[in-house]
Amino acid sequence: SLGRLLLPNFFVIGAGQSGTTSLHRYLYLHPEVHVPLLKEPNFFCAPEDGPWPFGRIAERSEYEELYAASEPMRGDCSPSYSQHPLRGGVPGRIAELIPEARHVYVVRDPIERIRAHYVHDVSSVGEERPLPDLLADLENPMNPYVVGSSYATQLEQYREHFPTDRILVVDSNDLHDHRGPTLAEIFAFLGVDPDFTSPGFDEEHNVGSTKRGYAERYAAARDSRLGEAWRRAVPDRLRRPVTNAVRRASAPSVERPAIEGRLRDALILKLTPEVERLRELTGKKFESWSV
Repeated sequence: SLGRLLLPNFFVIGAGQSGTTSLHRYLYLHPEVHVPLLKEPNFFCAPEDGPWPFGRIAERSEYEELYAASEPMRGDCSPSYSQHPLRGGVPGRIAELIPEARHVYVVRDPIERIRAHYVHDVSSVGEERPLPDLLADLENPMNPYVVGSSYATQLEQYREHFPTDRILVVDSNDLHDHRGPTLAEIFAFLGVDPDFTSPGFDEEHNVGSTKRGYAERYAAARDSRLGEAWRRAVPDRLRRPVTNAVRRASAPSVERPAIEGRLRDALILKLTPEVERLRELTGKKFESWSV
């Protein structure tokens, strides 16, 4: 049906703070791929599973408008899609509407991802509590930091609804250190020209060292209707330098906190089963990880 033509046929499902912003930009540059400038529509999450500080597309008609494009591959890059049970039911909703969908899941050292996640929260939503306080209850199944790094659990949710050859797991280290071959693997998985290259592939985006603290006036402007219109109307490559300059002027940089001692030991104990299952499920070694 025509409606099916206006839906994405692949998803970058996360993990948050693992290089999905950079991958979104690289995909944007490929002539056979359409990813909307609005990186994270969050359409397949339940509305009650917010908050949505950067918005959520709720109406299917508005969602379809994002994918009114001629490119054969159309992607939704929402890391919220791999946060079960905090944001549950996503793979089933995607399977119901787009059963042939492909999924790219970018993962990184789970403890490093938690550190980056915290910097993101300080920077984007004004988190003021210290990270150890946020990690005080590691057994809480809804702890967002643990959920985001529970990669095997997330992968298992998708494998219940999609065959294994429709899900590609990528180590963010490979995207960083071996970008050309890793992008070629992703492009081949999506069925587009794997040999395409661009000078834009040399750039990284949303790097933690560039994150600034939370500035209320900046956030209010970002979350306003005018801010939303600005994001939709101005291409990211033009918008980003202006946004970064405003952030630098309005807030200090954010230090990435260390995770040491008993807290690190407890996290490793908690996440080791996840990483071991991920290695079994994917056959990948993730040798550089600390877990």
